[in-house]
Amino acid sequence: MNKTAYVKVKNVYGEEKFYPDCAVADALADLAGTKTLTKNTMRKAYRLGIVFEVRAADLGLNLPISATSR
Repeated sequence: MNKTAYVKVKNVYGEEKFYPDCAVADALADLAGTKTLTKNTMRKAYRLGIVFEVRAADLGLNLPISATSR
């Protein structure tokens, strides 16, 4: 059984934090009793068949994306 859990990485006061970004990651954080996922929690979940993927952070620029834009 392979499930994918998505997280977003944010730097908070020089420390990398992994924030849940899907229902699977939310459930893992709930089970761990935390709002973020620690590397230790993610290692244990990986042993259970859960694969983690990092989603890109939203920069909030609201720029149009076009193949002709430069």
